[in-house]
Amino acid sequence: MVLAQERTENLFFIYETFSYPAKINVLEKNQNIEIGISGDTWILDFGQIYVGMGSRKYINITVNEEYKVILKSSGNISSLIKFEKNNFILKGQTEIPIYIEPKKPGYYTGEVKILFKKIKYPFLNWLLKCV
Repeated sequence: MVLAQERTENLFFIYETFSYPAKINVLEKNQNIEIGISGDTWILDFGQIYVGMGSRKYINITVNEEYKVILKSSGNISSLIKFEKNNFILKGQTEIPIYIEPKKPGYYTGEVKILFKKIKYPFLNWLLKCV
């Protein structure tokens, strides 16, 4: 389950966008609170972690056709997010790792968008590598 789905197209491409809410509560190292990571699949909830700790979440994707996959983040959490894979061609199945390592305490929120870009006409599939 994802927050939203958009579908648009132009002369050559079809675009599908999926959005996942993202959040993390970053604690000072001296705070005595249980840390934890959420297992929810509809949200990228990195849970409560201490400053300097790293956390990784994965989004599993399976597609039957060839797509260009582009990842973007927004909100104040975007400065913490690192995509280990981005702007790549995909056909089949993959796991997209999303890594976060906060440097300052605070509550961070935002969203991660996954944009799937597909060629409308299969004979133009070579264009996918160019854009």
